[in-house]
Order: sequence, then structure tokens, then C-alpha cells
Amino acid sequence: MWPTPAEWQIVGFTLAVCALSTLVILPFGMAVAWPLARYRWPGKLLGETLVTLPLVLPPVATGLLLLNFSVAAAESAISYINT
Repeated sequence: MWPTPAEWQIVGFTLAVCALSTLVILPFGMAVAWPLARYRWPGKLLGETLVTLPLVLPPVATGLLLLNFSVAAAESAISYINT
């Protein structure tokens, strides 16, 4: 059973989004990875921890942390606007 044209369109869209997101994040990843790999500086351990934290934490826990952070940021922005 061959995929339908609509399914091929979904596959093409998925591959395009993957390629675009890789191209967008690549300069930022290289900018962070270069000093972590080449130099020793105070706070390097903290930087390495922050970079590897999303890989270590389960995706659900990361999502909950991001949700809590975004809600707190939105609430502080709203309170700032209302004052």
C-alpha cells in the first residue's frame, strides 16, 4: 500500500521543517559549543549543565518547567503593564 499524495505532502513538510530548524539553530549551537569545548573559564560547569539539562530531564518535566516559567513571565509582564 503506497502513501497517498497527502501523506507525501506531510512527509515533505516534516523534512522541510527539520532542515529549516537545523539551519536556524546551528549557529547558536556552534557559538555555545565552541567555548565549552576549547576554553576553561569560571562557570564552565554551570554552562555544561545548562546545555545538557534538556537531554537528561524527561520531556514532560522540561515541558512543565517551561510552562511554569512562561506563566510566571506572563504574570509579571501583566502586573508590570497594569501598574
